Amino acid sequence: MILVMNATPLAMSFCNLGLDDSATVIQWHLLGMFLPAFVAGTLVDRLGSVRVALGGAATLAASAAIAIAGESFEHFLLSSCLLGVGWNLMLVAGTTLLGSGHRPEERSAAQG
Repeated sequence: MILVMNATPLAMSFCNLGLDDSATVIQWHLLGMFLPAFVAGTLVDRLGSVRVALGGAATLAASAAIAIAGESFEHFLLSSCLLGVGWNLMLVAGTTLLGSGHRPEERSAAQG
């Protein structure tokens, strides 16, 4: 994650995009990381951890495909936002899977 947060503004600068554009992309990435948390738990309850994790993986794949497809502001914005959404879905689903694989007395130790 640190690599993405540091490399994105550098890559955008290399593509002749301004500092304001870089700030906007990082802001949308952060929104993508944390806004889905309001619904991710409900999705895990309704669809299951594995399906939500697979949805997160598909979102990450879409993010990568968009990032590779071009160097415009829109490519950076959409790929970074989707990267955050995919991360959130996989984090919530993975945390749920981690907890479900242990006895109740072991769960807090397993999750750190």
